[in-house]
Amino acid sequence: MAANPTFRLLTVVLASLGFESLAIAQRMVPGYVVLTSGESLQGAIRLSSPIEQQLEVRFIPLAANQVLKLPVTKVRAYGYVIGEDTVRYVACPVQLGYPVVFRSRVAGQSSAFTETTANDTVWLLLKQVMAGPVQLYERYDSRSGSFSLRQYVLRKGRGLPVNTYWWNFPKDAATFFKEYPALTAQLRTKQYHARDLKTVVWLYNTWQLASAKQATHDE
Repeated sequence: MAANPTFRLLTVVLASLGFESLAIAQRMVPGYVVLTSGESLQGAIRLSSPIEQQLEVRFIPLAANQVLKLPVTKVRAYGYVIGEDTVRYVACPVQLGYPVVFRSRVAGQSSAFTETTANDTVWLLLKQVMAGPVQLYERYDSRSGSFSLRQYVLRKGRGLPVNTYWWNFPKDAATFFKEYPALTAQLRTKQYHARDLKTVVWLYNTWQLASAKQATHDE
């Protein structure tokens, strides 16, 4: 049986670095990074915690022999392959809405802490769950430092993402998807609930794409 091309890619990267530790190898996956300059690089991603992966990418380009720690300010998107799944992260502006402390590395120091104020907007690399006119992302929050809280974030086009964690569902969902009257009616009659968010996004995107196709056909 022929070797999986992504497996061959990862093998080449690890061999070039001389990694012999199985523990390290298990945290490396084949992937890519798209820089803010538009340049796309192939290589391997070193996985870390859900919180850390929102702030930086630990990446090994095929043409290099060391791990690069790329902050969100330098990355437009990145992705990697695990088994049959392709995972994609996209840089998005996020309005926090509450004070939060971020840890960041500063040259000459082991770490530094920066506190943002309520309603500050920061850039995070969010895990994309669904693409389309409305994109669905996962965001991980750790306010107490002892656990990671998964939240779902929606974004229309290039607009500011909306965190659904505090939503009064389905009322707020009906407002967000108001362009689609039929879906709005279904939400207001509570035919969908918070657990159905992926289905709601899929229905809205399907309608938007069909409407756009019809409008193009009518021109």
